[in-house]
Amino acid sequence: MNNEAVTHDSFEALLSWLGTTRDDGAQKYETIRARLIRIFMNKRCTDPEDLADTTINRVIGKLSTITPDYVGDPASYFCGVARMVYLESGRRKELTISREPVTPAADLVLDQSRKCLRSCLAQLPTQQQVLVMDYYVDEKLEKIKSRQQLASELGLTMNALRIRAYRIRTLLEQCVRECMAA
Repeated sequence: MNNEAVTHDSFEALLSWLGTTRDDGAQKYETIRARLIRIFMNKRCTDPEDLADTTINRVIGKLSTITPDYVGDPASYFCGVARMVYLESGRRKELTISREPVTPAADLVLDQSRKCLRSCLAQLPTQQQVLVMDYYVDEKLEKIKSRQQLASELGLTMNALRIRAYRIRTLLEQCVRECMAA
């Protein structure tokens, strides 16, 4: 949990950043929070609601520096912060879980490919990182709904969204192959 206390004024500032009216901001807040929870659930996190709240609290803490210069959908910023919160939660989990010292060769290859993927993702612009992470987050019916919502948020048709995701995935696949060969 984030140690910074969220005040009434800071929460109101968040709502005004998210929408033109308080009601619009509150609706957008609920949509973003539900999306964050869904993202953390799909990543098999043990407490997705707590991680979503931590993400929101961090954004609230940075609100004074974000709002003057930020251009675009605030949901994208939340997803970027959520990615960092997720990575941090994984580091904390790695420290608390003891692993056996001998790792099979398949695990070494998988670990290396994950490192390469993380490295390649980090090389992408933030908007592309968020798009590809959101695009591949759900399964089955939820996948369709989340992709429709993502296309709507970005002002794209579903086909245009598929093409963008495909192009980003192609770049990532090439980068991972090169990284694994090195």
